[in-house]
Amino acid sequence: MSRNNIFRSSYPEVPVPAIDVPSFVLHSPDFAARGDQPAYIDAVTGETISFRGLRLRAEAFAAGLQRTLAMPKWGVVAVYSPNTIHYPMLVFGTLIAGCTISGANPTYTADELAYQLSDSGASVLVVAAEFVANGRAAARKAGLDEKRIFVLAPQAVDGLESVFTLLRSDGPLRPVKFTADELANRAAYLCYSSGTTGRSKGVMTTHRNIVANIAQVLAIFKVAPDSTWIGVLPFYHIYGLVISLHCAPFKGVPVVVMPKFDLERLLSAIERYKITEMFIVPPIILALAKAPIVSKYNLKSLRALVSGAAPLGSELADEAAKRLNVIVTQAYGLTETSPLLHGCPYDKVVSGSIGVLAPNVEARLVNPDTEKDCGHNEPGELWVRGPNIMKGYHNNKKATDESIDTEGFFHTGDIAVVNENGYFFIVDRLKELIKYKGLQVPPAELEAKLLANPKIADAAVIGTPDERAGELPLAYVVLQPGVKLTEKEIQEYIAKQVAPHKQLRGGVVFIDAIPKAASGKILRRQLRLDDAERRKKAGAKAKL
Repeated sequence: MSRNNIFRSSYPEVPVPAIDVPSFVLHSPDFAARGDQPAYIDAVTGETISFRGLRLRAEAFAAGLQRTLAMPKWGVVAVYSPNTIHYPMLVFGTLIAGCTISGANPTYTADELAYQLSDSGASVLVVAAEFVANGRAAARKAGLDEKRIFVLAPQAVDGLESVFTLLRSDGPLRPVKFTADELANRAAYLCYSSGTTGRSKGVMTTHRNIVANIAQVLAIFKVAPDSTWIGVLPFYHIYGLVISLHCAPFKGVPVVVMPKFDLERLLSAIERYKITEMFIVPPIILALAKAPIVSKYNLKSLRALVSGAAPLGSELADEAAKRLNVIVTQAYGLTETSPLLHGCPYDKVVSGSIGVLAPNVEARLVNPDTEKDCGHNEPGELWVRGPNIMKGYHNNKKATDESIDTEGFFHTGDIAVVNENGYFFIVDRLKELIKYKGLQVPPAELEAKLLANPKIADAAVIGTPDERAGELPLAYVVLQPGVKLTEKEIQEYIAKQVAPHKQLRGGVVFIDAIPKAASGKILRRQLRLDDAERRKKAGAKAKL
């Protein structure tokens, strides 16, 4: 730590060449060496696309955008589809054509998709066959010409032309040249945040951001020559996008693609394709640690699980590591940071830690009350600066100015501490901390302790309003099948492990499933709405 309390990475800086993403990834030595070997494998059908085939298809799609659709430089292509082996072709083809890619959450309603199409300025939409009705309705609301909607299927569907017709355009690809300024400052990707705390925002991610983050990820998580990964994280989300569609092909790693998470299908794919490492989210770690069906499959090929996108308690990590006999480690980042900021390398795992700073990243920890910098073992809001930080929020200068300060530090909204060895720990979200009589209660800490109970399948904690205390910790709990556990038993279980102000004084609510976003983050806003409705009904009964 320096005198001005800026923490720096223990890794040497990695070079960030001034190069566009397709040139960096699709022409890397490891990519070229794989040639006709499978790059992407469909976990359901077994269909494959080779490394060479991916590059050729991406170039053909780029030519189609240029020749058939006359897409201008920085024109926006939106993709509304679950994971598929053809998704990488769309991403790289769009970038090769000099355009911007914007993946949309396939669970979006027509209205939500219409908002993203309008806000991003998309002029082309590629939609999965099963979502044609929603895609068409959204395009209509956004004023997008139906002739510029293409279906991700071999043939036309419901009057919409197949996207593969664009691969047969007349004329060759016109090479696109980028200036250094464009690589560093223009949005090549527009990923949209989940919008759980308001209207979703388009995150402007540049070619330089992604090139930098590929190098940062691979500096921490070393790739063995025999690695095979699973593509279960959604490709529209920055985590799955960078790991499965950028880091994997850059290092010549084949990816087994799943359209969505299904535990039994995941286990089958691990066994069949001998998956070696998995970049996943805590809900999947939870299933691997606790679900009985896991024992029915041969998972001996697995070497490591990397968890990201949401907090992973040390108890759950240790449980999964012991059950599967694998390394369980964490990474940390946000859509706005492309995404990786921290990671625990496979050979230096510290349980419960998000790891050390990635190369080229600087950080500060700032007390949210005093605005003073914190030292080691002092909690503060995590501020970060580096080549992987977004340019800002699309069409939202106010939100950009509120999140990136004049010194270039992005304010993450996460509370963290760092120890003397440079390992960071996320305490909680700044806006999610529960205030009990002025004392801070981190929901993630209580959730980790609840999940350590073998009778509990899943849990989430929020603050419920209280006139005297301000807020009381309230737990939502999902029990394991066939198990009985009372509210009092759970409260006593937690009371034995925490300080008095962290006890579950707000009570325990038993539910069937914890609401979560596709990224694995708990939808606390939904739980708060449910709590408000529950209290409203209780109040009405009390008046009777």
